[in-house]
Parts: sequence; structure tokens; C-alpha cells
Amino acid sequence: MTGIRENRADLGGCRTLFGPNRQFPVGNGRVAHPSPRASRLDRILISTATLPSVLSWAIVAGHPADHRLVCASLAATPAASTPGPGLRRVRLHFLDFADLRERLRAWIETAVAAAPADPSALLDWWPAFKRSVSISACRLSQIARGRHVDAAAAEKAANLAADEAFAAVEEGDAAALPRAARARSAAAAAAVKATVGAARRTRHAWLRTGERPSPVITRQVRPPAACRLIPALRRPDGTSTADPSKMPGIMMAFWQRVCTAAATDPAARRVAAVEDTLGRVARLPLSTFGRAFAASGYALSRSLYHAEFAGLPTGPQLNRLRQTTTALVDRALSPAAYTANPHARLVGVGAACMPAPPALGGFGLLPLVEHVRGRHAALAARCLTGACPGLGSFQPPWALVALALLRHIHHAATPLCLLTARVLPAQGARRASVLVLGRPVPSTCPALIQLASAFSALPPPLILPSPALEPGPWCFNMPLWGNPFLPGATAGQSLEADFADLAGIRGFNTVGMAVRCCAAMTALLLTAPITPPGQPVNPAVARQLTQAYHATVLRGILQIEPAALPPALRSFPMALARFIALHPRMPPAWCAAAGVVANAPGGAAAAPAAPVVWSLLLRHLGWRLGTTVIPLLTLTVKQATTDARGPT
Repeated sequence: MTGIRENRADLGGCRTLFGPNRQFPVGNGRVAHPSPRASRLDRILISTATLPSVLSWAIVAGHPADHRLVCASLAATPAASTPGPGLRRVRLHFLDFADLRERLRAWIETAVAAAPADPSALLDWWPAFKRSVSISACRLSQIARGRHVDAAAAEKAANLAADEAFAAVEEGDAAALPRAARARSAAAAAAVKATVGAARRTRHAWLRTGERPSPVITRQVRPPAACRLIPALRRPDGTSTADPSKMPGIMMAFWQRVCTAAATDPAARRVAAVEDTLGRVARLPLSTFGRAFAASGYALSRSLYHAEFAGLPTGPQLNRLRQTTTALVDRALSPAAYTANPHARLVGVGAACMPAPPALGGFGLLPLVEHVRGRHAALAARCLTGACPGLGSFQPPWALVALALLRHIHHAATPLCLLTARVLPAQGARRASVLVLGRPVPSTCPALIQLASAFSALPPPLILPSPALEPGPWCFNMPLWGNPFLPGATAGQSLEADFADLAGIRGFNTVGMAVRCCAAMTALLLTAPITPPGQPVNPAVARQLTQAYHATVLRGILQIEPAALPPALRSFPMALARFIALHPRMPPAWCAAAGVVANAPGGAAAAPAAPVVWSLLLRHLGWRLGTTVIPLLTLTVKQATTDARGPT
């Protein structure tokens, strides 16, 4: 039943209509608001004869219209009683779980199957059934509520575990990275599980109370059909067409040109932008020094960011950039003028002298290649500082990730192996590669290739004489491979280049382990019968020594199985020869200090941890540029650029 909208001008004629909220005539000015969402002119007015039969009244939202409707519920007779309070509201937490919903559905189906067929008996059965449904729903909601509490507790515990794992990573424990990743995944899964119910209720609330489209309003605001058509399309030749039958062909041709377009070279665009700036600098009335500073600060600087992280331009493009920059500084030629006539003016200063500072007779032109390599070297120095505890104020996560990737390449990798990585240039069909401890860095990780090859542009690092590095317990965990303190027979290489077979043994990666293994091999040799010089070892004795070597050295010290070694190192005589060749390559004082730690109570546990030893060694490495000493830990881009250029 709909209400009647009141008009105050006709209140005198509405004496027979009453407001059920107060049950008195509306003309006396005392009518209250039936709903806070209704207008002040909206009233629920019921006739005098109908008023005793009214059970409820309200103003509700109309659907699909956007009007507010006045609804009243009437009893069959005026003597009908008002409905009772009804059942207690049922909590519906169980709707968040499919198994609980299935349990309630199965229970209802079982109960309904036992319902009486007689209508009178069905009416008597219905109240008890509703009460049973309410009780069952409450029990299932309690179970669901307990699950919600458990999910919230699990989410909190997972977040705490993830925070602890990442705290361990920030403290320098690179081995905690996999555990931190798993903890973060577990925390995300727990968060999703804990918010499933809330997300479902939010979606249902939006469906119940959100905006509802009205067909009438939709038809009114919908644009005409002509506005929903493409008026015209432009062809590649500049003409346009409004014929709908030709538009699909034009669109297909456009996307075909997009999909089959030739790949563009980003480096070529950057070189063109640099040359455009060089051309504008050439038109300015500047001196040679002014042109050099302008070319460095305004032209070459446009490509520095891309060159640092995406690599330098290719060979022809890089040569072209060098030539045009040199022609601008020396002869005031723009790139276009240089291309038209490279010999338009006489050369005054060689290109090699231009990057030198003015105090040394140069023009201060930025050496692009050396500067980019200097940036790479400074970034690699930051990686070394961040991967070793105690060298910086904090350890950036990317440095620990780089260390973990290096260990994925070789089990014995340490931050120091960045200083001994080798760059193999391209030769024939072989592509250029970077070797870390003799193993190539995957081409799928260009950032790691950049870090591993950064120090190759600089001279080999030197051991700084001050402060002196005295032998001590730290010698036990000193890296055996990829260590600038243990050079190889070839200049610029480390010890693993001469002992690639031993470097492949897992666990055999420190001076202390080498000293222990050499001592154990020597002790085994002393237990065997003496073989006269020039005669082969008795095969039975060799087998006995090999078995002892497997039990004492491999399984006892290195804790590996013989099958994990190359075939040549599984026999005692061959392994003894390699260990005997390695021992003299280590400084005797360091071997003695490592031996003291190995024989002391606690053994290797008494030695400083490996990251502490890395930090100690990095403090004693650097470069010498003339009379200036450049420590590794304080290497700057300017120092690395100057060092990459070599002596001036």
C-alpha cells in the first residue's frame, strides 16, 4: 500500500487521514518524521478505517526505479495480533567456509526429508525446525569463529617469522635468504587465508547496498547511436574515410605495421640525442675549454644513466660518439659538419689528451668509457662493503643477493672473488664471458655480469703495507680461492686457476681446511711401508691408503663422498700429489697460524667467522695512483675513472 504525499495547502481537507506514528490528525502540525531519509514533505497517512489493521509501515527504496516508496503492512482483520519478537538473530560466520556450508545444507536436506506431509502437522513441525536450524547455524558459526581466530594467530606468527628471517638477512646472513623468501610467502598465504571471510562479506555488502542501475536513468544518459560510431579513420597517405566497410581493413593494416615493424635500437636514439646537443653547443661562441665542459655536462651526461645500467653503445656507435665529441672540442665542428667533411679543419690536440685535467694540459673532457667503468667499479666496491659485516653502516639487501648468486655459480665464492674475476673477450664464434672462479656467469643475469667484470677495467689490487696484516686465528677461515692475497702463477689470476680440480671440491675452500687435509695426508703417508726410490707403490698398500684417505680426509674432514670428486682425486697417490703442490703456494706463517687453530681446543669454532675475515682482508686492499694510495673501501667514481685511464 502506498502512501499519500502531503500538501500543506490542503491540510484542511485531510482531517480523515491519520499518521500511524502518532495516531492523531495531521492538520494540527505535530506530525513526526517517519524516516530520516525521507523528505520533510513526505508523510505516511492512513485512513481512519484502515488504521486499526496496520501492523508496520516504512519508507523503502524502490526497485528498479530510484524513488522512495511508502509501504504499510495490514492485518487480515483489525483483531489480529501483532507478530511476536521472533527468533534470535543467527550469526552467519559459517558462510565463509565451504565445508561448514555443506554440513548445514546436508543437515537441512535430512531434516526436510523427514517433514510431515499433512499441512496441519507441517505447521506444528515448522517452529521446532526453525529453532533447530538456528541452533545448528550457531554451532557452525562458533566453529567458524574459532577458525577465524586461529587464522589471525597464524597470520601474526607468520609475520613475526618473516620479520625475524629478514632481520637475519639484514645482519649479513646470506644463507637466510631462502628461509626469508619462504617466510614471506607463508605470511602472504596466511594473510590471504585470514581475510577470505572479510573480503567475501565486503563483496556481499556492496551487492546489497551498492549502486543499483536504473533502466530509466540509463536510457536518459546513454548517448545517441551516432556518437558510438567511429566518425572517420586516417589512412597512411593522409586521406581519411568515413565508410564503415573500409575501416576494418585500415585498422588491420595499422596493427600489421605495428607488429611487423623493424626493431629499433635504443642506443642509436640516445646517440642521436647526444649529437643533437653537440650540434647546439657548436653554435655557441665558446672557447675550447668551454666546449669541453659543455660537451661533458650537457651532451655526454644524457647517456650516462643508460650507459651505467644498460651498457655502453655498440662499437661503431661508440666510435662515432668519440669522433664527433673530439671534433667539437678541438675544431668546433658540429656532428653534421663533421659528417659532411671530417677534415674541414686541422687537428690541434689529440683525442687522448682531451680527458686530462687542465692542470695537466688537457681540456677536462669527460672520458665516457672510463667514467662508466669507474661507476661500475664504485658500485662493485659498494657491493663488497655491503656483503661484509662491519664495513658499512648497514648491509643493503641487493649486496647479499649478489653474494647468494655468486655462491650459486660456485660453492666457494666470496665477495673477494669479484676482484679476481676474469673477462674473456669474444673470439670467433665464442661470445665474451666473465669467469668467477673459473665458471662463467650466466648471460641471463646482466647485473651480475656487470658486477663481476667491474674491477677488470682497473689494475689488479695491491696489498696495502699499512697497517700490517699480522698472522693470527683469522688465517684459518681465509678464502683459498678467488683471493688476491693468494695469486696464481699467471699475473692477474688467483690460485684456483692453477688448482681447478681442488677448487671444485665442496668444503675445501679455506686455508685452514687445506692445512688440515695436508696434515692428514702426510700422516697417512707415514703409516705406509717405505717404498724404495724408483719403485712403484705396492697395489695393496695403495688400496689401503686410498681407503684410509676416503675415511679420514673425505668423510672425516671434508664430509663428502668419494663419488663427488673427479676420478683423478679419488685415489690417494694422485690426491697426495695435488695437496703437496698446493701447500707451498700458501704463506708459511699463515699455514702455521691456521695449524695452531686446528690443534687448539674447539678447533675451527675458535677461529673468527668467515665474513669477519673477509672484512679484515678488504681493509688491506687498494690501488696506488702515482703517490696516492686509494683504499678499496673508499673508492670513488672519480678515482676509479682516473685509475681506469691509467697514468697521465
